[in-house]
Amino acid sequence: MFLCSIKKISLILACVTMIISLNAVTKTKKLQVMINPMGSDFMFYLNAGAGLVTNPSATRPAGSYVLFGAPLFPGGTMSKNQSSFLVDRHGNPLSVADSIGWWQAFEKMLVTVDNSNLPPSGTRIMMSEWALFFNKECHDKQNSIFLLGSADIKTLAFNEVFIEWILSVVSGLGCNDDIDGSATAKLYVAPDGTSLIKIKFTEEVKYN
Repeated sequence: MFLCSIKKISLILACVTMIISLNAVTKTKKLQVMINPMGSDFMFYLNAGAGLVTNPSATRPAGSYVLFGAPLFPGGTMSKNQSSFLVDRHGNPLSVADSIGWWQAFEKMLVTVDNSNLPPSGTRIMMSEWALFFNKECHDKQNSIFLLGSADIKTLAFNEVFIEWILSVVSGLGCNDDIDGSATAKLYVAPDGTSLIKIKFTEEVKYN
């Protein structure tokens, strides 16, 4: 009888532990985006009034709209000093299959951005609408975060801040339905042409 009671208690504890593990969420203030302009994991659509353009190196005229998309990773996955962002800081290859979600940005160009003739450092270049979609649902809902802001151009140099965003959190779904605060984001370009966006929130975001 005593042994049966111990077995029942052990089973209950194991079930509780399993439920807690299944419902556990990760809390962080830092996320990263990996951009590979030549890869299938990157989305780029430019609308400058003459049909959609899918070439990421195309000139983006003032008043045009751009839709970006790329895989989302936990903070610390990559270092800004890497020669390529196709791998993590330990040299392991990265792809959308390894990601925790998807970054999507809708940008309205305030000035013309031509890669051969960039605006001066400090110029505000676009107004931004961001959405972060995490792969796993939370509270039986899509787990997402939505932000609004703008971006300034900085320095075109490898592994230095090229573009910086200031963003306000507008709303969230799932585990982030009560999120508030703001975020900053910085884009770095590696020598191989890939890019890293480091996002830092003022409040913790949640994903599982």
